[in-house]
Amino acid sequence: MKKTSTFSFLYRFTPKLIFTLLILSSSWPANAATVGGFAQYNLAFIVGMVIPVLIILVLLNSVADIRLRYPFVISLTLIAQLYLLQFIEKEYVSFLFISASAFISAMLFSTIGEKLENKLKALFTLLFSGLFIAFLLSVLFIQVISIEQLWLGFILLNLVVAFIGLLILSKKLQIGLLKETITLVLVLLYGIALYLWELVSISENWIVFSAIAIYLMFVVNYCSAVVKHRLFNGNNELELSQEIPQQANESIAVFDPVTNLPNYHQSLHCLRYYNGHDPSALAIIVFKPINFSQVNKVLGHHNSDILLLQLAYTLQKAVVDNPLLVNFNNATHPIRIARLQGLDFVMALDSNASQHPVKILIEQLCQQLKAAVPNAMSFKSFSLNFDLRFGVAFVNHHQNDLEQTIAFAGDALLDGEQNLQLIRYFNQEAEKYTEQKLLMMEKLKQDIIDNNISWVLQPQIALNKSQLIGFELMSDWRSTNGNMLDVNEFIEVAEYSGEAYRLARQMIEQACKLISLLHREHFYIQVSVNLFSKDVLEHDLIEFIEQVSSQYHTSLRYLVIELDETLLFEAPDKAKLIIDQLKSIGVKVLINNFSGSYEALRYLRRLAIDQVKVNCSQLVGLKDSEQSEKIIISALINLVRKMKVPLYGSGINNSEIKNTYLDIGGDIGQGNLITEGIRLEDAKKWTAQWLVDHVP
Repeated sequence: MKKTSTFSFLYRFTPKLIFTLLILSSSWPANAATVGGFAQYNLAFIVGMVIPVLIILVLLNSVADIRLRYPFVISLTLIAQLYLLQFIEKEYVSFLFISASAFISAMLFSTIGEKLENKLKALFTLLFSGLFIAFLLSVLFIQVISIEQLWLGFILLNLVVAFIGLLILSKKLQIGLLKETITLVLVLLYGIALYLWELVSISENWIVFSAIAIYLMFVVNYCSAVVKHRLFNGNNELELSQEIPQQANESIAVFDPVTNLPNYHQSLHCLRYYNGHDPSALAIIVFKPINFSQVNKVLGHHNSDILLLQLAYTLQKAVVDNPLLVNFNNATHPIRIARLQGLDFVMALDSNASQHPVKILIEQLCQQLKAAVPNAMSFKSFSLNFDLRFGVAFVNHHQNDLEQTIAFAGDALLDGEQNLQLIRYFNQEAEKYTEQKLLMMEKLKQDIIDNNISWVLQPQIALNKSQLIGFELMSDWRSTNGNMLDVNEFIEVAEYSGEAYRLARQMIEQACKLISLLHREHFYIQVSVNLFSKDVLEHDLIEFIEQVSSQYHTSLRYLVIELDETLLFEAPDKAKLIIDQLKSIGVKVLINNFSGSYEALRYLRRLAIDQVKVNCSQLVGLKDSEQSEKIIISALINLVRKMKVPLYGSGINNSEIKNTYLDIGGDIGQGNLITEGIRLEDAKKWTAQWLVDHVP
């Protein structure tokens, strides 16, 4: 099939090729016009070469997407330069520089700007065009600046713009751009030669030599790109259209227009009616080329669609004879792969059709497809490598719901992609866990919106003196089953609910109300709030704090905002901005789960942090061989004490932890040993009773 396609292509275009060769041979005697100078000889050479090249490109334009404006503009401006160098008097030198500027602008844009995409391409079009127009107007109407100075500025600015474009291309394509770099060097030499020719009258041969070198470089690159484009489209599109047919009497909606594979609806229809309405033995396999999405950004949608067509053809050809796979077309032209949305494809394997274990069959199939992908798929001047990832779900695990099974296979694919696994099977237990989490998220979201969150306080005590230092405000939220979540699970549910910021605002408001209440009773102690997520570090949080403190007449020096140490890594810029803003309005800042990391120590060194808190819950049941936790916390206490920053210990849940914490130098602590939590409305009563019991 491949040989037939190639020969048919050559057969159709042989007459045109012979015709162009005849023109080439008839025009070549123009090169013999060597009477005269070096410029005149090269003028004859260029004219003899330009005419056949342009005719060939015009003939190929009907079968290939060729932009003829660049060869025409560059060729004509080069001919004009060589003619002006030989025949025009020097007082008309401005026309030489104008043609040279058009030559350079077209050359640089075709080499650099044309390969950019979308807004960048439009920007570089504007830059190159603007520089040319500015030079043209300056030459014609500005007499103050000499033409060689204008030319030097024009060349340097164009090279700067082209170099920036080259850097952008190199970063996007992640490949070397040797030909483009050589072109820039040649343009620089050409610009210098023309400048020195006008300034000190060096030989015109240097101009001619550099201009011819640039032009030959352009011709070679352009013709090479045209040949690659034609060979790719001529062979692959013709072959693919023959190998993956669309029947004339079928609805076009059945097939995907890009890959010519059956679409999602056609695959679902075939699966529902597979094997006498009993698809329960099927394994659904969803897969995708994981690094294909970058192609759209580099080559554009049209070119990436061509590559996707080639990839689909290659994969379909690899599995078309596999009888274990469901046929999504007909018996005459079987198609074993269908396209879902985006870059996802689907296959269905019938495990009843073989006596081998189904997972072995699946792994063999996936390895076969992975091996079928070419090591390097070439397109134009690019070489692209693709890899596949697979997600698998079984129909009989999901009550024979085909749509849900395909969706679960897609979920498994996403998990496999994140965990760098070639094949990922959907986990039924994970499904149940996910459903429970979704219910919890929905309930928490609604409770936050309805302002239906209960609050508790955890006292912070100087354990050596039984002195009340403050409270930490915490939520007392119950999940759908009535159980209270641990801190980490609650944070995860709150973040995924999308209402973490609203919850943080409610906590801050409750803290300000509590501070105001305690002050009216002459209890001047701090209240801390834990901002657990980077999602709450919004720019208007500081304004909200000031507004609420004004509303409840709260002194902000008694409000402590706790930031988890992980936020310093996940959102360092946001965290720094929030910390600086909090300090500016008098709010104290505490680093929670302090571990002595470099980022946290940076804030401590510049005195941006008022307090730190360490988790002491692991200081229990330590054997002599398991003292690492104790050593770490002891080192942190000594470090913080030397920096004269108050340290708080959380998780003081029993006497053993308390005694260990005190033995290694800790003092202020909080946890269930003191109390499991005080309801917000009982704060005043509890505080008064504590002071009666512990203050002499």
